[in-house]
Amino acid sequence: MRNCICIIFTIALHSLDIYAQMDIKSVGICKKNNFKTLPIGYYTPETRLAAGGLLYYMFCLHKEDTLAKRSNIQTYASYTQNKQYAIETQWDIFGKANSFYSNGELDYIYFPEFYFGVGNQSRFEDRQLLSYKKVRLTSKNLWKVGESYYLGGLFQGQYMFSFEAADMSFTPKEKENGLGGYMTAGIGPIFISDTRDNVLNASKGHFVEISASAYNYGVYDRFRFLNISYDGRKYISLSHGSCLALHTYFVGNLGDVPFRMMPAIGGPRYLRGYYYGRFRDNNMYAFQTEWRQKVWKRFGMVLFTGFAQVGSNIKNLLDTSPTWNVGGGLRFVVNRAENVNIRLDVGYTESQNMGFYLVFAEAF
Repeated sequence: MRNCICIIFTIALHSLDIYAQMDIKSVGICKKNNFKTLPIGYYTPETRLAAGGLLYYMFCLHKEDTLAKRSNIQTYASYTQNKQYAIETQWDIFGKANSFYSNGELDYIYFPEFYFGVGNQSRFEDRQLLSYKKVRLTSKNLWKVGESYYLGGLFQGQYMFSFEAADMSFTPKEKENGLGGYMTAGIGPIFISDTRDNVLNASKGHFVEISASAYNYGVYDRFRFLNISYDGRKYISLSHGSCLALHTYFVGNLGDVPFRMMPAIGGPRYLRGYYYGRFRDNNMYAFQTEWRQKVWKRFGMVLFTGFAQVGSNIKNLLDTSPTWNVGGGLRFVVNRAENVNIRLDVGYTESQNMGFYLVFAEAF
């Protein structure tokens, strides 16, 4: 299917208010811990109908600390009509007076996806539907070193196994790019600066995350590589309830990288309208801008555009013309106190594809 259609919805819309509490800028005396459950569902071409649930726990490590942001742990599980499943846990933990911050994810998934190959010359007609099981652990642990600055360490590990291809004649060369299974583990330093007024729907401030990590050095022989990433976001508040959001993203890898750890274009975040993974390679840059405008009561609208490119090396990345997208969308405020939206976006791509997304919170 040429169009990427990603639709995520809640069975009980009013329950989305609990998500708004995920804003890590929330402060104040933590009167009591908060535990919530939420039924959810979604549809994609690869999964068909799916249903599941979310367990959400909000708490404070130090209840009388008026400076600390509220910590939270979320566990999400789903099962699809195509007998696929995912169990994902995420957390944000804040120490006393925000002196320590821990963020991470632990996932176990079995989900198929289209694989188009590697590089910006990959063809849509050559796609293959692949399925695999994957366990992923990401852990960021940082200490406060300034008013809005954090410095610490990053660990990420992935284990992909039970590889299958829908087309039995598809036989990757020597398990090229990790097709057929792989295991990776990486560690390195990470720096974060965050002055956003709202993590899920910022209207002013900035966010910067810079990290560097080495994978599989001294652990495994296969897939040794170095990774450097930069994620920078700037939000400019304009008049009459409007905001200009800018996003710059870069990932560079040096070495032998498994395909599922390569940066990729597409999905609900990077160049909406492209199927996630339509283009992937060792290196990637992306620039996106979005104009957000409040329209009436809880309703708003956005216009967005962006360009991105992947490449096997920096020269290849810069010598080829980037691909682009344009689009727009509607916004509905699901929690006025926290100013958090649910968004309906339509993205149109250079390849004349369209993607539809109904998801919670902004793309960046």
